[in-house]
Amino acid sequence: LAAVSEAIGILSSDDARDLFTKVYTPPAFVQLAQNPSAAAARRQRVVQLLERVAGETRTGELDAVVASAKLDAFEKVKKAIDDMVTQLLKEKDEEIKNRDLCTKELNTNERTTAKELHEKERTVAKIETLETSIRQLNGTINQLHLDIADLEQQKTVADDNRAKEKAEFDAVIADQKSAEALLQQAYDAVAARYSAQGTALAQQSPPAPEGFKAYEKKGTEANGVLGLLEHIIQNTVQMQKEAAAAEASAQQAYEQFVQDTNASVDAKQNAILDRSKEMSQAEGDLTQAKSELDGTMTELETLSKGLADLRTSCDFLLKNFEVRQTARDQEVEALRQAKAYLSGMQ
Repeated sequence: LAAVSEAIGILSSDDARDLFTKVYTPPAFVQLAQNPSAAAARRQRVVQLLERVAGETRTGELDAVVASAKLDAFEKVKKAIDDMVTQLLKEKDEEIKNRDLCTKELNTNERTTAKELHEKERTVAKIETLETSIRQLNGTINQLHLDIADLEQQKTVADDNRAKEKAEFDAVIADQKSAEALLQQAYDAVAARYSAQGTALAQQSPPAPEGFKAYEKKGTEANGVLGLLEHIIQNTVQMQKEAAAAEASAQQAYEQFVQDTNASVDAKQNAILDRSKEMSQAEGDLTQAKSELDGTMTELETLSKGLADLRTSCDFLLKNFEVRQTARDQEVEALRQAKAYLSGMQ
């Protein structure tokens, strides 16, 4: 029994059936002539099956096989079915590969676009910060130049004032020295006269001239004209000393002002150098940032164009992928069933 079962299995295989069909079945035209009703029924069944599936899937893939099934011999029809099954399975695999490739490319485009957009935002913010910094630095530098000009103007005014004060001091001192010389000359003349006569001045002291302290008697030597002249001479000398002290103080204040002003000018000039270096660096960074932004914008344009191309080539595939895969499976199943009908297996 086991041997018989094994023999039946061998003889019932698809290859055995095809072989026996070729060996023992007459050509199609003989078969139709011998049993036209059975062959016609099988052909009609195949055509109906394929036309129904072709109408459901609407891919047009089965049209050629349907035409062949209507006209060609069974063996030619089965060959066409085998070829079409192979083609449909190949197209199915290609669609899967294309679907995976489209999905990968779209995801890559999306990730890269997001990265470049983030880079664009970062670069734009950097450019705005640099532009603000440059404006502030430029304003600071301009203000420092104005400050220096103001300090130089103040120093010029101080120079002029000091020159005027010095000229006034020199004139005052010259007048006072002249007055002192005249007073001393008068004093010497009076002293010589009284010394020659050997007499003393008995008259009362006259009032002091305007601008001098009142004459104070100091013992016997303060009596008379000599005492008055000596007192006036002393006042004149004291006025010279006070004027000289005031001049020295003014000169010292002027020199300190010039020193402080020069130090302030030097500090501001150094600040200008420092701010200028910072601005030069910022301008270089700004140029680089703008170049980077141009590159980013170019990359975003390329990505946008690439996305449009991907949409053109992938949208239909992705949108209809499941439908087309299901249609492929239905068509393959129908073709295999049709071949089975032609082989007499159903």
